[in-house]
Amino acid sequence: AKGPLVKAKAGIKAGMVIEKIDGKPIRKDENYYPLLNHKVDQTVLLTITDPEGKGDEKTRDVTIKAISWREQGDLLYDRWVELRRQDTERLSGGRLGYAHVRGMNSRAFRDAFADILGRYSDKEGLVIDTRFNSGGNLTEFLIDFLNGKQYARSVPRGQVVGRAPDMSWSRPSIVVQNEGNYSDAHYFPWVYRELGIGKLVGTQVPGTATAVWWETLQDRSIYFGIPEVGVMSNRGTLLENDNLEPDVYVDNEPGVAPTGRDQQLEKAVEVLLKDIDGQ
Repeated sequence: AKGPLVKAKAGIKAGMVIEKIDGKPIRKDENYYPLLNHKVDQTVLLTITDPEGKGDEKTRDVTIKAISWREQGDLLYDRWVELRRQDTERLSGGRLGYAHVRGMNSRAFRDAFADILGRYSDKEGLVIDTRFNSGGNLTEFLIDFLNGKQYARSVPRGQVVGRAPDMSWSRPSIVVQNEGNYSDAHYFPWVYRELGIGKLVGTQVPGTATAVWWETLQDRSIYFGIPEVGVMSNRGTLLENDNLEPDVYVDNEPGVAPTGRDQQLEKAVEVLLKDIDGQ
């Protein structure tokens, strides 16, 4: 994938090799995880080797502050989103915006809302990425937001500076989905296409659009969900177990994804641009 995993702030860059952790060598065929266990928020000493370094710069010690798996996951997620923003900008020649909806919840909606009406307010179209979204309860708000119909423009002295409505998206959009979508993240793309807002690109989403009640027992470590309310279309069909097929099927090939290419995103940009241009 593109981009370094570690910020250069600590003097570490891609290609360097960590030889020791707190003075203990990382040996071949040995798991190094125990050397980092229980060290969250603690200062850790790394001995690193730079293949491109010379003399005293080839091997040196660097101190870092250890973070948790969750914090690392958030950093990797932020990088994943940023790379897709950049790819959308590059592939569309600056014409399209990109927003990933991480979950069907208030925080995810606020993040998407800020991006779409902030950095992408002047774009011709929008790629809405819902991949790996585990659900929640956001479909109605997200659908209303993306289903705006323009009824006026703000034109001071003949210059267009805004559109109305200005609190919803009234231009073309497209949704990217995959097999990692679950629950409300199955319901949303289904409604999006059902109302004719736009097309779906990606892979099949399992039919999991049901309302689930989450419960615990006396043993609080036991946490489980019980599907209780199904979603039925106006045609009388249940969404549960009714897998959602995309309009354009694209799977990211295992041999291509590690190179940094996102084939599903590439196809979404291609399809949306063609729709905008009327091709």
